[in-house]
Amino acid sequence: EPLGLLFLGTVAKSKCHAVRIFDQSLGPVTKVTSGFRKGYPDALLLDEINNFQPDIIGISCNFSMFFSDVIELCAEIKEKYPRSKIVLGGGYCTLKPEASLIDTDADIVVRGEGEVTFSEILNNDPLEGIKGISYKKEGNVFHNADRAFIEDLDSLGIPDYSLIDYPEYFKQDVFLHVAYPTEVLFISRGCPYNCIFCTT
Repeated sequence: EPLGLLFLGTVAKSKCHAVRIFDQSLGPVTKVTSGFRKGYPDALLLDEINNFQPDIIGISCNFSMFFSDVIELCAEIKEKYPRSKIVLGGGYCTLKPEASLIDTDADIVVRGEGEVTFSEILNNDPLEGIKGISYKKEGNVFHNADRAFIEDLDSLGIPDYSLIDYPEYFKQDVFLHVAYPTEVLFISRGCPYNCIFCTT
């Protein structure tokens, strides 16, 4: 399940924002121009956006192999919904915030842990004062100071699983070998090591 998005959605709901999570990865594997792709077609997401009419659309990209999909998706969203702000997050965008903004139609990149930062974006705080983001303004890219790590993970609360179709995740091929449903828990974040090949 999209645990990172669930944490963000839970924080947003706690501040009385309407939230919808659409996990494209639940869809089937299909042939696309660049090879194969697992997930629902973009048209389904665009229908969700049309029905929900969000002011802010968050897209997670944790790995470089998905970035071409993010580029296409941002272009489609901005073409149909130019007033919606697109916020990117995840490991890849954290490592490459400038490229993530230059190569896409996204407006903001959240670097690192997103719960507090995304909450400030939702509050319409001035972008110049939000730590942990990079953003576009008048064609230029700006990088704010990094945000300190969240020291008390318990302060985030328990993810609100009502935001997703939880049983649908047990139908995915990654769970087919499991005799009983399983659950993912975060009890810590990061890693004490500094391996050059890892995004942790």
